[in-house]
Amino acid sequence: MIGPMDQRLDTCVRASLDWYSDVFALHGIATATDDGLWRALATPPPLHSAAKSLARGVREADVLAAVAQYEVCSVADSFGDLDLSGHGFDVLIDATWLLHDALDPAPMPAGWERVLDPSHLSAWVDLHGTPGVFPDAVLEHPAFAVLARRDGPGAVVHAAEVAVTVAHVFGDVPVAEWLLLAAALHPGRPVVDYAAGSALEEALEAGFVALGPQIVWAR
Repeated sequence: MIGPMDQRLDTCVRASLDWYSDVFALHGIATATDDGLWRALATPPPLHSAAKSLARGVREADVLAAVAQYEVCSVADSFGDLDLSGHGFDVLIDATWLLHDALDPAPMPAGWERVLDPSHLSAWVDLHGTPGVFPDAVLEHPAFAVLARRDGPGAVVHAAEVAVTVAHVFGDVPVAEWLLLAAALHPGRPVVDYAAGSALEEALEAGFVALGPQIVWAR
């Protein structure tokens, strides 16, 4: 029987998969899922992995086959149970999955607004330093909200069926503040994240629950 903590962890992984599915669709990149392993069928956009485990116990041989065409790539080890160190991979991210209970409705925090046009998005990307990640089509996608604070910081809110993700937060934005972005746009859904170090400590203080390892391997 799957316990409550396992169900929460599965929620995190499912929300991450939905993010990947929507981002890759924005770029017109086909993907496939077999035996608990998601994989890209063409070069991923920047900051995104070429393969992602969706279940415990995925075979390392299957992961390696899925990314064999890429000389440089990363693998999202969603349950922290892969060991790719003997195959040219090193740990790039050693983080912890986090989940926050569903939030009550709240107003948009002061100073925040949606990015609505390509020129504003271009300026946002320049500030964030993430060229090639978010094409203009993100502005029309119903699951994404690209947000900017008037004094410079920004974030992206993504609404999956099971949870909300607030990602690519940059600038001086406390966790408690970006949680309000999720509450303003998508109340009633849990919020997922992953973090390490001081960011993990801040998230736990803000009410997130730690659920399990999120490892990213890179070569």
